[in-house]
Amino acid sequence: MIDDRYALEQSSNVYMFEIGMRMANCTYTAPNTRCGWSLDSIDHAYQEVRSSFHQFGLGSETGIDLPSYTSGLAGGSTIGGNLLDLMIGQYDTYTTLQLAQYIATIANDGYRMEPRLVREIREPSINPGENGAVIQKFEPKVLNRIEMSDAHIKRVQEGLRSVMTRGTARARFSDASYQPAGKTGTAQVKVTVGEGDNRRSIDGNTQTLVGYAPYHNPEIAFAVVVPNVRLERHGGVQGMAQKISRKALDTYFDMKNERFGPVYTEEPASAH
Repeated sequence: MIDDRYALEQSSNVYMFEIGMRMANCTYTAPNTRCGWSLDSIDHAYQEVRSSFHQFGLGSETGIDLPSYTSGLAGGSTIGGNLLDLMIGQYDTYTTLQLAQYIATIANDGYRMEPRLVREIREPSINPGENGAVIQKFEPKVLNRIEMSDAHIKRVQEGLRSVMTRGTARARFSDASYQPAGKTGTAQVKVTVGEGDNRRSIDGNTQTLVGYAPYHNPEIAFAVVVPNVRLERHGGVQGMAQKISRKALDTYFDMKNERFGPVYTEEPASAH
């Protein structure tokens, strides 16, 4: 028997399967494999799960200030077995930005923020080293607060911290001084290799790591996705997303003392 925090720590598929089945009115008790789910109860579970995921930005618009974007891909067939895959993130497909927004929402105690590439727009300056007057400034914007109690969010945060200290990412992050929290992900895929007559599909995976740091006072959130990695028996390498994330976070915190942030002008912003 395990609880929710340990399920996150060890990335338990079975725990999430059980949650999805119960949401669809199916309680599995061996050796009795029959349960009370129906097409209606399964469809209701799909709707409830996706509605919850959308609150975090998964499968919904992120609000990014770009001229085009995608909301990801939703699996088509709403049968019971696919519901179990949905519960572990292997049915609907999300963008890397959506994954970053989702983990940042957890780090931000349930408040989903609008991501922005541009903080402000200024007039051109003719003098090197001087900033022009602010034409337009974009303030941080809260898109929504997820429908979850503070206590439940705290338990998720604790589980994500345990992933890095005792769970699936402990080998690379347990000694990190900046105390990261996060979640690993491994989705099964087919990888095409070879050329010509030797072209074939082999088993592989897409490696993912999302997280934030520091745990008690987050200032950075990240999402790393490494798609279509061969399995080790085919010459692939495991832990690539974790390795990339560790190097990125180490560099961020090493450079932290060298960064001074933006230089603000004393001139008032333009009225238009």
